[in-house]
Amino acid sequence: MGVNVCAYDGVAMRAGTTAKQLCILDNSNGTLFDDSMLPADNDYVASSTTTPSEVLLGSIDNVNPGSNVYEYVFTVNFAAGTATLAGVNGTMPLAVPSYSLACGGFGACIPQPGVSALLDSLA
Repeated sequence: MGVNVCAYDGVAMRAGTTAKQLCILDNSNGTLFDDSMLPADNDYVASSTTTPSEVLLGSIDNVNPGSNVYEYVFTVNFAAGTATLAGVNGTMPLAVPSYSLACGGFGACIPQPGVSALLDSLA
């Protein structure tokens, strides 16, 4: 179906009041290109007058070997009840040194000490 990106109103949560949740389901305009996203470490605390944005990186498993990761910017406006996601479908590539995906991008091949079960690399 795609990637579901959500934000929660931290200002309201810290105040102990009802917090809004805003989500966007990103199906990459039907291509499902955007299949993985990880949020950046963001210590920013929004105030009631700012519109918080979160930077995410992901979708490195679409090409093997690869030379890009992809940036996404998720911006929410709790007061208006709106959210946007920039970078959909690989429109914000970031060049990185070439890499190859573990396990060829699929399956489990990562050994664990003391057990025979292998871990999935998650590409």
